[in-house]
Amino acid sequence: MAVWDEYFSDWDFIVSLFPEGWQEKFHELKVLKFGRKFTGENKESDLLRLIFLHLAGGLSLR
Repeated sequence: MAVWDEYFSDWDFIVSLFPEGWQEKFHELKVLKFGRKFTGENKESDLLRLIFLHLAGGLSLR
């Protein structure tokens, strides 16, 4: 198994820990209006991954 495959399987595990309906909550709270460049069926997950990466690295979200 490639290292990249492990990365995605780890992310899938993290997403599985979120409460049911978390993606619908993104739409209800209009979170994706700030992430306009995120498209596709995994746009909520992609935006959340980016936020986590920035927070873990101590980077700005600006």
